[in-house]
Amino acid sequence: MSNETISLPHELRRQFQALERRLWRIDAAVAICGAAGALVLSCALEFISDRLWDTPFWLRAFFSALGLGLLLYFLYGYGRRWIWGIQRIGGIRGFEALAGLVQKRYRRLGDRLLGIVELADEGRRPPNVSPALCAAAIGQVAAEAARIDFREAASPKKSYRYARFLALLLAVAAIPCVFAPEASLNALKRWIWPGSRVARYTFVSLGDLPARKVVAHGEPFEIACSVSSSSVWHPSWASCRFEDQPILETPVVAGNILFRIPGQTQNGFLTLRAGDVTKRILIEPVYRPELKQLVAHIDLPGYLGYPPVTEKIDGGSFALLRGSRVFFEGKTSRSLEDAEMELTSEASGGSKPALQTARLDIEKNSFHSASLALEGFSQCLLRWKDIFGLDAPAPAVFKLQTKEDAPPEIECTGVAEAIAILEEEVLNIPLSAQDDYGVREMGVTWEVAARASDKSPARTETRTVRQGGPQVRTLKGSFDFSPLLLHIPADSTVTLRAVATDYFPGRAPSESAPCQIYVLGKEAHARLIEEQLEKLAGELEELTRKQEALLESGKQIREQKPEKLAAEESAQKLGEQASDQTENGEQLTGIAQEVASTLREALRNPALSEKLLHDWAKQAEAMRGIAQKEMPEAAHSLDSSGREQAGRAADLTKALAEEQKILDSLRGLQKSSDKALDGLTAANIALRLRKIAGAERQISTTFQSILPDTVGMRPGEMPSEKRQLVEQMQAGEETSRAESNELQDEIARFFDRTRLTRYGEVSRDMGEGKIDENLERLAQLVSQNTSVAAIESAGEWAGRFNQWADRLEQSDESKTASGAGAASEEQLEAMLELVRLRQQQASLRDQTVALDRQDQPHSDTASPRALGTTQHGLEEAVQKLQAQPGFPVPASQLEPVRQAMSDAGGLLSKSITGDATVGAETDAINVLDYLMDGGPGGGGSDGASLAMLREMMGMGAAAGKAGTGSMAGGTTERPNERVEGSRVGAASGPRAVTTTGGKEIQTVPVEFRDALESYYGAIENAR
Repeated sequence: MSNETISLPHELRRQFQALERRLWRIDAAVAICGAAGALVLSCALEFISDRLWDTPFWLRAFFSALGLGLLLYFLYGYGRRWIWGIQRIGGIRGFEALAGLVQKRYRRLGDRLLGIVELADEGRRPPNVSPALCAAAIGQVAAEAARIDFREAASPKKSYRYARFLALLLAVAAIPCVFAPEASLNALKRWIWPGSRVARYTFVSLGDLPARKVVAHGEPFEIACSVSSSSVWHPSWASCRFEDQPILETPVVAGNILFRIPGQTQNGFLTLRAGDVTKRILIEPVYRPELKQLVAHIDLPGYLGYPPVTEKIDGGSFALLRGSRVFFEGKTSRSLEDAEMELTSEASGGSKPALQTARLDIEKNSFHSASLALEGFSQCLLRWKDIFGLDAPAPAVFKLQTKEDAPPEIECTGVAEAIAILEEEVLNIPLSAQDDYGVREMGVTWEVAARASDKSPARTETRTVRQGGPQVRTLKGSFDFSPLLLHIPADSTVTLRAVATDYFPGRAPSESAPCQIYVLGKEAHARLIEEQLEKLAGELEELTRKQEALLESGKQIREQKPEKLAAEESAQKLGEQASDQTENGEQLTGIAQEVASTLREALRNPALSEKLLHDWAKQAEAMRGIAQKEMPEAAHSLDSSGREQAGRAADLTKALAEEQKILDSLRGLQKSSDKALDGLTAANIALRLRKIAGAERQISTTFQSILPDTVGMRPGEMPSEKRQLVEQMQAGEETSRAESNELQDEIARFFDRTRLTRYGEVSRDMGEGKIDENLERLAQLVSQNTSVAAIESAGEWAGRFNQWADRLEQSDESKTASGAGAASEEQLEAMLELVRLRQQQASLRDQTVALDRQDQPHSDTASPRALGTTQHGLEEAVQKLQAQPGFPVPASQLEPVRQAMSDAGGLLSKSITGDATVGAETDAINVLDYLMDGGPGGGGSDGASLAMLREMMGMGAAAGKAGTGSMAGGTTERPNERVEGSRVGAASGPRAVTTTGGKEIQTVPVEFRDALESYYGAIENAR
């Protein structure tokens, strides 16, 4: 029995198989519904998330993974139970599991089913159990189980739940699929391919928005967009938020959305929301493109000859020369996208200004315009936009001005408006011209005014001084105005102007302010000296009266009673008198300085003798001695008497004695000044007589020269040139006639005042000669061209006027004795001769320089040879001084002067006027300066008068105080100049005599140096 096979009944097996099939159907339904639900659920989550925001990749991947994971989960559960699990159809293990499932439904039956399943399993059945008993038990339980449906043990509730859940998910998912199939399909695609670039579908569709937007730094900005008409959803509001800043909301108006965002200074994201759409824009604040540089490239008008000019535009205006063309070029801080220029035309006739716009060429961060003519435009405006679409902070606006080519400016620098010079002198006129676009040339023009005295016509001349150039904006030079070289006669009035031209076509030269130059003859200049000294003599007379009144006031105080003299009122009056005395000293010092200045001016005139100047030099010396010694002592005594009450009477007596001495000295000076002034007046009268004699001689000479061409002709038959010459001579004769009558009256008055015999004789001779009638008859002869008679009469009268001048110049040869502390008469006159010689040599050098600079042909009277003749004349003057017995300067020391003059004269005779000639003339001046300047040391009894001469020349310490101006106005003297180079044109090298200071020359004689030391010491002590 034990070997018999025991198995479950067939009916029982069928019941277990029915239960198994039901369980499979339930598990299959659960697996299918769960897997499908998982997929639908994860896709639905994707759909829902996309409605809320743009689901990021990671979340989309999560949703897809979730659906796939659940799918695998349900498939795995099904496979574990039905494919590779223990619950298999057939087999004891499967029946045991099914019995266990029935047990849960039918417990008692289930226990017994588990028991018979165990008995049917031979491996688990007990070994000693009877097979028959096992079969009976199995049959009994099988019969009992036949009454029960095992399928009831498998509940379908779980499958129903999963089915309902799936149905619900499908119902929910069907709604968007029906009503929003595009959105559903989009979500399905994004769910299937989470890493794809499938864009999220939104019910709101906005216009294109950039992913990055560059905005102006710190400035509010706007972002505009619109809701597409094809959008499923049309929201009424939209919002945005920049990083963590507050949310900004804005209404949607007619489908348009405009966001106004505050200014930002840092990069960040701006999130925009409208309905279900969300956009993120990277905001990058940057500064607006600024103009770094703006230049104008100018092509100036062709007549200027200028290369192109580049001008930087910094301010609010830009001036352009008329006729120019220009193109503008600018650089900004960032590459550009667009630039334009707007020109505003000038309004005219009440019309509005017109605008003209032009695009500008762009290259990276630069722009430039085309070549433009800006005439007629008043304003230029430049706009530009960078590659980010940002405009400039503000357009560049500047005014346009069309300027004219201004005429050049020219002036005579350092020259007075009116100046007087002698005919032999040279006036150096510095010139300075300026022009905005180049001075072409610079020169001078002058007009010699017509003279009524001889009917000479006005004459105008122009000289070019220096050439300029197209780019020479400043031109400087100088012109040496020499009346002698320019053939300007004495007693002429010259109006001189500097002129300059530029390159403007057809423009007249520009002129400076006029400078009036009075070319004085020796006679007119002497009259000026006389008038100035007369004025100073009047001031000395007035000062003498003040000194006399001061003395009388002091005497009145002294005559008071002792108690009244000791009173405070007397002390106060004495103090006032001390101040008055000091003031008198200062006034007398000023008069002495004016005399010295006038004497320096007189030295320019060779017609004034050294004797006349010597007398005035002694007067100035005496004035200074009184002003600087005697008057301060008297003022001190008066001040002491006012302060000291005890010895007031004695001090006042001493002061009165000193004041009396001063008054006596002033009266003596007044008499000496009157005498010196009479001598000067007499000399001037003689000069004027010689001038008339010269005019008569000129008439005779002129008629002799024109006699061959005009003999026998009446004035109307003569050539115009000769007729004009005759008319000028007639006018000149009338002038001489009037001048002679005036001189006759002056000589008569002078005789009445002085009772000098020679003046009475000349006055009587002039009256007996019937000057007026005879000169009138001579004028008629001249006007009628009666040549022979006119020549004879003019020559006769020239001789008579010269005789009268010679008679008036005769004087007493006696000399005033030298006072204590004064230089000898011989020394003073000798030094005046040296000073005069130096002046003449300096004037000759100036004429040589001026002649060398001239490019005009030379005349006979203004040629190098004529100057050579003058130079040899100065050499002869030096030779006379060398031969003069007792002259303070030994002949050996004058020899360098003579030799230099000889060299200069020889070169001038050869028409050489260059550096060699000027160098020789300068050597002569240098030695003369040294001889007058003296060696080291000073002091001595003879120095004071010589110091006056030094001051007159403006030398040494006195130079800066005395000045060198002409009393007629302006400056007519120049300091000595060094001129290097050989006298014969060789290369520059050492010279024997070149110093002006005197300390480098070792051969000056001791005796002459001693004389000059006292001369200089006196003036230094006076300072």
